[in-house]
Amino acid sequence: MNYMKTEKEQLEEFVINNFINNYQIELRILKHSDKPDFTLFDKINNKKIGAEVTHLYYDGNEAKILLGRSDNKNSHGIMNFSNLINKLNELINQKCDKIKEFKHHDKFILIIRVASPIFDKFDFDRYEKDIIYPENKYSEIWIILDDNSKKQRWTELKQVK
Repeated sequence: MNYMKTEKEQLEEFVINNFINNYQIELRILKHSDKPDFTLFDKINNKKIGAEVTHLYYDGNEAKILLGRSDNKNSHGIMNFSNLINKLNELINQKCDKIKEFKHHDKFILIIRVASPIFDKFDFDRYEKDIIYPENKYSEIWIILDDNSKKQRWTELKQVK
């Protein structure tokens, strides 16, 4: 029996593979599941890492456009970066609550794919002080961005915790 991966699973795998290819330590995927999304193995430190993957969209309308679920494929309207930071803070808060349910791993990382093509690493560098981190068990929090100036896409990593 062939198993068809859901869109969510495909997007998560896309993000984790791009993250692993650009991370400074060699990692391999042990398992794709839930809570956390992935169990990775750090070959150098011989550790099991729980990795949670999520996507940051400016709003629901942008998500529909980017996922091909909107009749309005070309226009979104004015997008303010401070609103995206607010969404990011909500997302981090939500994921910090979810980590309480995770199985044991040596450490946990959160990987946030910034799906919005409007904003880049420069914006996050500039407004890094506005990112809020509640108490949490994540050892590292990363954002992965598409740098349109590079040939290889989804290679821009920024560690925000």
